[in-house]
Amino acid sequence: MRFMIFLIIGCCLLALAIFMAVREHVWIKSANITDGTVVEMIASRGNKGGMTYRPRVSYKTFEGREETFTRGYSSSPPGFHVGETIAVAYQAHNNEARILTFGQRFGFSLILGILGCSLTFGLLAFKIGNKVMPKIYQDQNIPPVRKPQH
Repeated sequence: MRFMIFLIIGCCLLALAIFMAVREHVWIKSANITDGTVVEMIASRGNKGGMTYRPRVSYKTFEGREETFTRGYSSSPPGFHVGETIAVAYQAHNNEARILTFGQRFGFSLILGILGCSLTFGLLAFKIGNKVMPKIYQDQNIPPVRKPQH
């Protein structure tokens, strides 16, 4: 029973990773890509007392408007520095913008996928291994070990 529960969890993690990656891919394919500049690193106190940083990014749309957005989460150490030029993907109809790096766009999906694959394939390997082991090792005609007599 535990095997099935963990197998379902692994498959669900894998399916969620694929769904999130495909959704992100579709969003990026429909977005405009331009260069942006990190104009500020916003510091905030992390839950363990240290400082974390979120970049505020400015970019120019193809229509010529200057737009700014702040990444939704922070990191420590900071992943960017003020003045750095980065790729930005944005939707023209609602000005939703995102930093365009593999880690920013697909990192979480990748981690979920690795966990899902590890859990799923690891469990399957143990299940198959338990069925194969007796056929390989117990079917050999090895004479039984004699117990010493007292």
